[in-house]
Amino acid sequence: MISVRLDKNLEKKLESFSKDLKKSKSALIKEALTKYFDSLEKERIKKQKEAFEYFIKNPVDTGIKDLKAIQKVKSEDIR
Repeated sequence: MISVRLDKNLEKKLESFSKDLKKSKSALIKEALTKYFDSLEKERIKKQKEAFEYFIKNPVDTGIKDLKAIQKVKSEDIR
């Protein structure tokens, strides 16, 4: 059980949709939260997939090779 305070505008919308759709306010809130959390989860998975694909296309060793090349140039400049 949870209790939530809504501002008057949101409470009026909830009441109106509850009547129009002939659903309880509780049912509408559950449905809205379910859809919201599903969209958050889809977005999280999308970002994880994008990050994974980035690292597959840009392996870490590429960065290491670049760093070694830079270090080599700097050490040659010192001599």
